[in-house]
Amino acid sequence: MAAIRPNQPPEALQRRIAAMNAAFPYALTAPDAHTLTLFDLPDRDDQHVAAAALACQAQTIVTHNVRDFPASAVSGHGLTAVTPDSLFLSLFTREPERLVALVEAASAATRCPPLTTRDILAALGKAGAIRFAAVATTYLERRRVPAGSTDAGEISLEI
Repeated sequence: MAAIRPNQPPEALQRRIAAMNAAFPYALTAPDAHTLTLFDLPDRDDQHVAAAALACQAQTIVTHNVRDFPASAVSGHGLTAVTPDSLFLSLFTREPERLVALVEAASAATRCPPLTTRDILAALGKAGAIRFAAVATTYLERRRVPAGSTDAGEISLEI
């Protein structure tokens, strides 16, 4: 992390690492040798990812590389692989206001540099969550339409 944030004091980096480890306790899961052999994946270099997901009792592997985690190889272990875009869209479909509120809260928490909600959605789009960023941006625009306006139509989700 020091290489990514060279101007941060070491104690600030340690606090951030501690906060990340507390928020994601299974992130440091190291699967045993046997678990590594359970998956027949197209790319053997991805076996540790599926094995770690199984070891920490995850249900979903979130990756841009879903082709390397075919259902035939992971579903028998109770796992599925989805793209970040698909995950965000699924969550948005269930609870759009809650997901947008989380993006707004993330925006409010940014400081260096401060980011707007639209900035965060644009960054998510650039990172591959293109459909989610577009749908959430449209949702925000329509949510801000004054009551009684005729421009508050339905948002189309093509998942």
